[in-house]
Amino acid sequence: MFRHTNTNKKPLCLGLRGGIVVLLLGLFSSALHAETLRLGVLSFRPLAETVVRWQPLADYLGQQLNGRNVELIAANYEELESKIQAGALDFVLTNPAHYVMHRNQSGFSGPLATLLVEEHGYLLSQFGGVVLTLAEYRHINSLNDVPGRRIAAVSRGSLGGYQAQAMALLEEGAPLPNQADLLFTGMPHDRVIDALLTGEVEVGFVRSGVLESLLADGRLAPGQLRVLGSAQGQRYPLALSTELYPEWPLLVLPHVDAELSRLVAAALLLFEPDDQLAAAMGIRGFAVPADYSTVEALARSLRLPPFDQPPSFTWRDVWDKHRYWLVALLVCTGLLLLSTVLLLFYYRRALVAGTQTRQLNRALGESEALLRQITETIREVVWVRSPEQMLYINPAYEQVWGRTTESLYANPDSFIDSAHPDDRERIRQALMDDGVGKQPFDEVYRIVRPNGEVRWLHARSYPVVDDQGRVLRNAGTAVDISDMKGIEEELARSNADLEQFAYVVSHDLRQPLRMVNSYVQMLQRRLEGQLDGDTRQMMQFAIDGAARMDQMLLALLDYSRVGRKGQPIAELESQAVQDEALHFLQPLLEEAGAKLEIEGEWPALMASRDEMTRLLQNLIGNALKYRLAERPLVVQLRGERRGEHWRCCIVDNGIGIPPEQIPRLFQIFQRLHSREQYEGNGIGLALCRRIVERHGGSIWVESAGEGQGSCFCFELPLQGPDGLRAGVCCAVGG
Repeated sequence: MFRHTNTNKKPLCLGLRGGIVVLLLGLFSSALHAETLRLGVLSFRPLAETVVRWQPLADYLGQQLNGRNVELIAANYEELESKIQAGALDFVLTNPAHYVMHRNQSGFSGPLATLLVEEHGYLLSQFGGVVLTLAEYRHINSLNDVPGRRIAAVSRGSLGGYQAQAMALLEEGAPLPNQADLLFTGMPHDRVIDALLTGEVEVGFVRSGVLESLLADGRLAPGQLRVLGSAQGQRYPLALSTELYPEWPLLVLPHVDAELSRLVAAALLLFEPDDQLAAAMGIRGFAVPADYSTVEALARSLRLPPFDQPPSFTWRDVWDKHRYWLVALLVCTGLLLLSTVLLLFYYRRALVAGTQTRQLNRALGESEALLRQITETIREVVWVRSPEQMLYINPAYEQVWGRTTESLYANPDSFIDSAHPDDRERIRQALMDDGVGKQPFDEVYRIVRPNGEVRWLHARSYPVVDDQGRVLRNAGTAVDISDMKGIEEELARSNADLEQFAYVVSHDLRQPLRMVNSYVQMLQRRLEGQLDGDTRQMMQFAIDGAARMDQMLLALLDYSRVGRKGQPIAELESQAVQDEALHFLQPLLEEAGAKLEIEGEWPALMASRDEMTRLLQNLIGNALKYRLAERPLVVQLRGERRGEHWRCCIVDNGIGIPPEQIPRLFQIFQRLHSREQYEGNGIGLALCRRIVERHGGSIWVESAGEGQGSCFCFELPLQGPDGLRAGVCCAVGG
């Protein structure tokens, strides 16, 4: 950080840059007088002070926009949030935490600019939080002394007034404050200081710079308050207790015209106020948008909106990730259970026969020894019991249950008592239906060990009955799958983070890319008469590349939205989806001169309407696009109900697909032909695969080779991925 020195000299280049901006803004003067622009500012000081401070910014923007009226609206958190939701604002200057929440919840684009402020003579682009207590409180000396104290903060949504301090507590290893210990005062931060001075609380959380402002105004005496957890190693001129975070962003709401947004951004980035204007606002201008990933990381760590909901996952995710381990585990468990059943079977025959030969005794003894050797050393629990007593339990029981085998022999039903309270009744009912152990048992449930630790088990048992159907004994196994459960949860979190990452990257990168494209086009038009042929061609390459990149990002955004932004899964008629898709494709059908043939069954199914329409539209559109000019195009749509599934195939006589290229087709950004031959972004078939798999189905393609046409098929369960049964209503369409 450095101290700013005022000067009245303005470099000639700045004047030229300002002139260019004025010239550009003047080109749009007719549009700039349409209506009043509304600039909302989050007030962390009294509203009157906020209006006085930021009114010069509204006046400055009005002047730069050719005299357009810019209305300043200062508001606290609740009022500002209400106006954003009501669409009553066009631009917003707010804190970074507020921006990150709206970017992930409401699809806000990246900020236009980041604020540069002047605090007590210093030019600052970052701020943080301060933890304060009265100087006389000698029992509070560090951040570790804060938990359990009465604390005043602005609000849970304030980055500088609560969240930065909460993050500092976590990094110090201290617990977060309890709800009962918190007093949220609301804006401005001065209320926190007032609560601290009156003794209503013992600790206060405020934004950096507030303490110095109150000292400068004479509202605080030097040495009256003490800063806790002063951040070490931070080159920062103000009192600080936390890490530093980027200054406030200025945002544009989605309904604002893109051209107007670019003009405002240009005016902000070239903001060069004189000394009087700078002193009035306490700022030194605006910079290009800062990296707000540290703010998002804070929100994730504190589980703040929109990251306060646990991710969802399915057993299919676990199966796809660990299918080989699961198959191996099931095979081993099955072999072990089969060995146990075979042993019991031979043992029963020996009892019924009443006599055994020496060879049978020897074979049985060897079999028992081998089985005991296996069961005594494996980690899976193996047990055999009769309706009255426990006959055998291997030592793994003590490792899994944390209880002695003697306790189980004494009370065979004690393993039910060790089940988790939420699972106990379900396990009891599964074992007791139609008598003790008469039905096969296959359940996943939790147990609580004596030390309070919760473990997940997958238990199976099989009854052995006599000729009259009476249960002689039960043999079973139990496998500790707690580690697998942990992997499932980690996989679910990882999948959610990856989807969020793809959405943020594809969404937020589009605005700077469009800005680059727009300014290159403006330069091309301005320098039209001064460019030679090579330079003009290079600029056109840049424009085309930016446009192509924007199309790829838009496609990636569509890919990440599958299952998140579409219509919910509900019962719908596939015939109606077919009609809707063909309606959108009608111009392409006429252009290609294609003959369309529709046959088979089109039943009702459980699916998302817009995603199913997109699926059919993409597959039929590909058939229309990849056609042979010398051959009349014929496209067939075939629907077939196969038990509880419905199969749909799109068959064409187009260019076909080399068999060796088929494995690449459904991968993202994979193309078999150049863009000069066929337009596209390489994501259409990957999007189709994602939609089909989200609905619990599968998709594939068949082709005899180049020039032989293609057949794209997908198959979906009629009841949907969640097992919701759709009514049966079939139609043969055309």
